[in-house]
Amino acid sequence: MPGRLGGLGWRLLVRVLFFSSVITLLLTLLQLYFDYRRDVQAIDLRMSEIDSVYSRSLGDGLWRLDARQLRLQVEGILHLPDISYVELREATDRAVPAPFVVTAGSRQANAPMRREFRIIYADHGPEQLLGILVVEATFEPVYRRLVDTAAVIMVSQAIKTFVVSFFILLIVHRLITRHLTAIATSLRGYDLRGSHLPLRLARHSPRPADELDGLVGAFNQMYSGLQAAYGDLREREAKIRRLVDSNIIGILIIDLDGQIIEANDAFLRMVGYDREDLVAGRVRWTNSPPEWREADPARVEKVKTTGALQAFEKEYFRKDGSRMPALVGVARIEEAENQAVAFVVDLTERKRAEAELAHANRVATMGQLSASIAHEVNQPIAATLMNAGTALRWLARQPPNLEEATQAVEHIIKDGKRAADIVSRIRNFSKNAPAQNGDLEINEAILEIMTLARAAASQHGVFVKMQLSEGLPPIVGDRVQLQQVILNLIMNAIEALSEVGEGSRELLISSSEGESGGVLVAVADSGPGLPHTNPERMFDAFYTTKASGLGMGLSICRSIIQNHGGRLWAMPNQPHGAVFYVMLRTREKSLENLESSEA
Repeated sequence: MPGRLGGLGWRLLVRVLFFSSVITLLLTLLQLYFDYRRDVQAIDLRMSEIDSVYSRSLGDGLWRLDARQLRLQVEGILHLPDISYVELREATDRAVPAPFVVTAGSRQANAPMRREFRIIYADHGPEQLLGILVVEATFEPVYRRLVDTAAVIMVSQAIKTFVVSFFILLIVHRLITRHLTAIATSLRGYDLRGSHLPLRLARHSPRPADELDGLVGAFNQMYSGLQAAYGDLREREAKIRRLVDSNIIGILIIDLDGQIIEANDAFLRMVGYDREDLVAGRVRWTNSPPEWREADPARVEKVKTTGALQAFEKEYFRKDGSRMPALVGVARIEEAENQAVAFVVDLTERKRAEAELAHANRVATMGQLSASIAHEVNQPIAATLMNAGTALRWLARQPPNLEEATQAVEHIIKDGKRAADIVSRIRNFSKNAPAQNGDLEINEAILEIMTLARAAASQHGVFVKMQLSEGLPPIVGDRVQLQQVILNLIMNAIEALSEVGEGSRELLISSSEGESGGVLVAVADSGPGLPHTNPERMFDAFYTTKASGLGMGLSICRSIIQNHGGRLWAMPNQPHGAVFYVMLRTREKSLENLESSEA
């Protein structure tokens, strides 16, 4: 049996039979059409022969009114093939009861072919019309011959088609389908987890190789590749499993509506929850402080549209209500449009170290400013002592000049407040306190920090100019940390300007509204400028061009600004020098919008 019923061979047989039958039918119809036309033309030719052969003899018979001869001739015409009716009718003007008529055969109501011939006699004088010969033909013999021809053709062609098709089926089975069946049977036993011999066909391979050899070779190559890929997949799965089960990184399977579907133990330990809390739905990846939740809708939309979210920082609430800073990366799961995998790294220790480094940087900055600060404090103290002596002298007069003494005391109070204010700012700037984010006016923060840096600028002969735009929107951040960044940039500019031997030493501090809707602070100097090769290296940790520098100042500054959702970068100043830009976000601007607009 060449293959199962309904298999490829049988479907091929059915299609061959169907196609052959259609072709046979069309060719048969074409042949019958030509046979029909040939038979009709033969009848038409026979009609013409009747006119040429019988007209003269019929004319003689009518002239003599030889009834016997006329009947014999009419019957002779009737016996011609396909003639069904013959009528000879006298055409005369004589006053007789009825003209002479001879008929033979059966007349048809709608004869398919009917001809009338004029019988002329011209032996004695001019031609005379003696009668009309009517001849009718039938197509029934033609139809019978066509039906017989069609039957013979259809039967013979059907037998030939079936024999040829079955022979084709046997050839296809021998050359193709039996090998396809063997391949399918062999493939059912293949397993990527096991080891199998290469697939081979039970035949003598032709030379050159045919399509089946190509199929077998492609399968063997694909199987080898799949085995290698399966091994890599198993190894990758094992690595991923080790990663999921590790205590290093938190891994979540989330839906984009906020629910955590699955989480590893590392994440649960980070946030202080257990598996019962996870199953009960009490742990959600949106469980963040309000200021961090503002950007969640934009992040969800970005994951839906792009399939991934670059690593970003945020905070989670722990079960005890404390905050956990974290670095989060998200990638959508392709098989489930509303699900994603998130990777969470606990940044608590890193943030603590950054805070310590920032505090150490502030203390070091205060050390650099110690002489300037001493000068700033000594000025109101010296003024206080001088005004105190003046007040004593006015009081020692006879009589005492109370009005002048009172003015001197008021100056003492003013200078004392000034000294106390400077000391308070130094204390607030130097203490190691946790960050306190809130709304603040950037211009006020800049003016406050300039009281600490003014003396240092004056000491190095730096001319400070300020261009602070009015009406800027409040920004969100920690006042001390942002002042630390601005002070670092100012002190770096003053130090760079101190190396300028000739020319003016100018420092411009400006604030304006950024194109992205944030607030832009710029510190521009006319110093030696940025390094010529890879200026971005200035922001790397431990990179420094100073003999006594640690290379942490700009790195800490960038970290602080990034933690505030902003950017810090540097550009060459014209005609020489450098400009450091700080872009800070306002309450209305999210981190993602700011980064995308400035990218």
